[in-house]
Amino acid sequence: MMIDFFELIDDYMLDKLSEEDRAAFEKELMVNSRLKSYVDRYDITKEISFGFLDVEVKEIAKQVEKEKSVIKLRKWMWAAASVIFLSIVGYFYLTENLSHEHPTYADVYIEPAWPINRSNEIDTLSDAVKIALDGNIQVAIRMIKYTNTDEHYKMLLIAELFAKEGVADSTLLYLPSQSNNKQTRDRINYLKIISYYNLNNHKLLNIEIQKLPDDTDEKYMKIYEKIK
Repeated sequence: MMIDFFELIDDYMLDKLSEEDRAAFEKELMVNSRLKSYVDRYDITKEISFGFLDVEVKEIAKQVEKEKSVIKLRKWMWAAASVIFLSIVGYFYLTENLSHEHPTYADVYIEPAWPINRSNEIDTLSDAVKIALDGNIQVAIRMIKYTNTDEHYKMLLIAELFAKEGVADSTLLYLPSQSNNKQTRDRINYLKIISYYNLNNHKLLNIEIQKLPDDTDEKYMKIYEKIK
């Protein structure tokens, strides 16, 4: 059964996970940029929220101590509940806004139409893609290199496989320099730009965006607006 690591964030932050679950969570954290982003934001938000709560509780506690009244005690309870509620609302608001302002690589990655043959015909390229999508990229790459497919397309396909895995360095290594076909040209530019984004190299990212042709596909341009 697959683990939904996002449901374990609270227990992880509160150190309630078993050693086995914690090890699995931290292993996932190393490869899942979206999960790490949520954990980082969760930690910051909780610190801010509990900081406000601590100040509010101390202030009201002083009043309760001075006046010894049931009414003040009730106000303290309502105030604490309100702060906790606002903290939760603030967390989700902050999460959504940070996600919008700073999308993760997974947020901006769009998969291509993989060349998978759905008939019974033997197709080495199609088999290679299936193997890669199942997780064995190195075997798939060797298969792709030995096919009779155009070299330019081979390199682009290998770059696509690495891009799907978020391996930016290898994506850039295999990515063809350019293409005369508009669709392929736009795709190459897109993979290059999001790879620089994944590497946090905003200087080269912005240089590539400035060089884009005027007729670049709008779906890619919308992504560039978010990350530049």
